Amino acid sequence: MPLKLTVGLAKKVGQPNYGSLGASCGVEVELESSLLGGDPDAFRARVRDAFVACRRAVDDELERLQSALDVPSTYGAEHSGSNGNGYDNGHVHSPPHNNSRVRRPATPRQLRTIVAIARRQRANLESLLRTEYGVASPEELSLAEASRLIDGLRTAAVS
Repeated sequence: MPLKLTVGLAKKVGQPNYGSLGASCGVEVELESSLLGGDPDAFRARVRDAFVACRRAVDDELERLQSALDVPSTYGAEHSGSNGNGYDNGHVHSPPHNNSRVRRPATPRQLRTIVAIARRQRANLESLLRTEYGVASPEELSLAEASRLIDGLRTAAVS
């Protein structure tokens, strides 16, 4: 009899003026029931893989939503009644005729984590960054890219 695994993940991030953005992911997969009793390590690996997939999907969606709201700080300062960051009375203003997306950079904590894990694994971080993300240093990664890299490094460490 197959085993049904249901994994869910939700994340909410604060925004200016008491707003927030949220994203969630739910995955249901069927596994061989023998994994649970016969190979608990393989079972845990499958559960972890499902959570990693959900985490990546949620982070990607949040980055997409945040990019749609991010506006250059110079735009907000040009408009009366604005607080200088593109927000005015709880409403987001999009810059006129500007289709460029602003990428949220990796956080300092993410950067420290990436370097620490890579050092511990003796991974060639420069090569990994260049081949996987097309950048020369961790500081060039976006928030979502840094999250994916950390997940990948952690998953590689467990394997």
